[in-house]
Amino acid sequence: MRNQNEHSRVKLSELPDDPVSSYINANYITGWPNEYHAFIATQGPLSNTIIDFYRMIWQEYTPVVVMITRLFENNKSKCERYIPDSRAHQYGPFYVEVKSINYQNDYEIRRLIIKVIINYLFNQKSKKSENFNFVSIT
Repeated sequence: MRNQNEHSRVKLSELPDDPVSSYINANYITGWPNEYHAFIATQGPLSNTIIDFYRMIWQEYTPVVVMITRLFENNKSKCERYIPDSRAHQYGPFYVEVKSINYQNDYEIRRLIIKVIINYLFNQKSKKSENFNFVSIT
């Protein structure tokens, strides 16, 4: 797979026996002033990339995710539902728990706890992430 901006692409840790597992359609963005890797721009996850999306959040420790598209627009799916509606959901080895939801007119903020399950047990580490979903952007 090839990314148009190869020099700034996010590279996931390669999984054993899967040479293309390091690819995700995501790039680092430099912050101000010249803060390297300050942000990551990526597409909304699809059904076959949700686990890669959470691998990226875990690997890069992404504390804030900003979604600027709806899940559905004009009766077309734009992005897979990657945050549980209820309190928790498992995506591959990632256990995602919604700690709180704050609904506003134009956006929603979900505070998440993400854990990794290894051999049916939770890893001792957990990471916090906030998801801002702007629902009024068209």
